[in-house]
Amino acid sequence: MPKIIEYLEGDRVVIGLVTAQDRGKLSLADATGRASKLAADKVVLEHTAASIDVFIARRDGLARVIDVPLLWESLTEAGEDGPQELSALAGLYYGEDSSLHRSALLQALLAERVRFRRKALRFEPRSAAELTQLADQDAAGRRKC
Repeated sequence: MPKIIEYLEGDRVVIGLVTAQDRGKLSLADATGRASKLAADKVVLEHTAASIDVFIARRDGLARVIDVPLLWESLTEAGEDGPQELSALAGLYYGEDSSLHRSALLQALLAERVRFRRKALRFEPRSAAELTQLADQDAAGRRKC
């Protein structure tokens, strides 16, 4: 089965199908067939799937139903206020850790930037006080417009 990888460009997840590997460089094709090269150490997640489209459909299906507020609440109630690895978050949320689960969580956490702060590939839950402060700042900003 084809090897599919994910890497980050800023806060955007990029997916590629590995077409070749040579001395630490990966040759990739994206969903449109565009070719590119990537240093192997930039890979965030690796998967196997029939195609990029199949993988994206599965990942996005999982990501759409992730309850980020519930994940935040579970961590804060447990006193887990430090940065969390995706694997730990997948284990907590799904009860198991897989690259597909980590990918779905990554997608959901990048889309919902309020409750978690990203530090490289770790996500730190914000405190309730920080969430209140952010909500107040957002409300003040909307009043000015």
